[in-house]
Amino acid sequence: IRGVMRGIAVLLAVAAIELVSAFSGFSALPRAGEPAPQLSRFPTLNAATPPLPKSPRRAVTSSVKMQLAPAAASILGPAQAASVEKIRQTLNMEQKDYPATTGFDAFSVGDAQGTLTAFEAPGKSNVAWCSSLNIVGQSTCLSSLTTWCGPLAEVPHLVARTYVAPDRVDLFIDFRPRAYAAYETRLPDGNYPEPDSREWFTQKAARDGFAELFFTPEAEAWHAGVVGAPGAQPKPRPTDQEDLLSRGPLTVDISLPASEATVQF
Repeated sequence: IRGVMRGIAVLLAVAAIELVSAFSGFSALPRAGEPAPQLSRFPTLNAATPPLPKSPRRAVTSSVKMQLAPAAASILGPAQAASVEKIRQTLNMEQKDYPATTGFDAFSVGDAQGTLTAFEAPGKSNVAWCSSLNIVGQSTCLSSLTTWCGPLAEVPHLVARTYVAPDRVDLFIDFRPRAYAAYETRLPDGNYPEPDSREWFTQKAARDGFAELFFTPEAEAWHAGVVGAPGAQPKPRPTDQEDLLSRGPLTVDISLPASEATVQF
């Protein structure tokens, strides 16, 4: 988990800073006939994703599994806090008092303790909402970062969360596009069905625009490295239509093995 969590921390900082900061000055996708702007192509995401260590052949005891969540939380919490601080400084985000006024800046859920911080960055930075949530229990923990961009640009939203349980680590990362592009119709080979309506061409134009600006080949390669990590198991296709239709083309929704070796990696 240690290597995975460090990777998540890097992703949160890079994705939020590069996707929000680098692209926040663009108010719309290129018009027909206009050259696409030359933007950063996720340079810090090009490094190969380090492989997860193989789990030891011996069975992991229940006591080790019970210790997995606190150990992971001690890595996730500070890493996420550092990432949020980098984003805050880069985009001049202002911390908001919404969690405190609603009683959720520090709270309890069963045997777990949670904390929530919230930020906004009006103007050019165009961050309508950024929240950092951490919940730590005896056998499970959750860290979640959500960055919601305002309507001034086409920058995708960022949703990233990690859930640690005794028997698995669930990882979800998604860059959610602002316009519907029918990504849920994508075929296993990466292509899309043949056109059958005028709407299809509109959706394809949206996909082409987003691919040029954000979902580049480099980003595609990063995604393949994450979902192809050793031991990674894809989650079932969501049945909730709102969730399914709002997902981007680079959604990471996988379960990873939970073990003592993975924690120490």
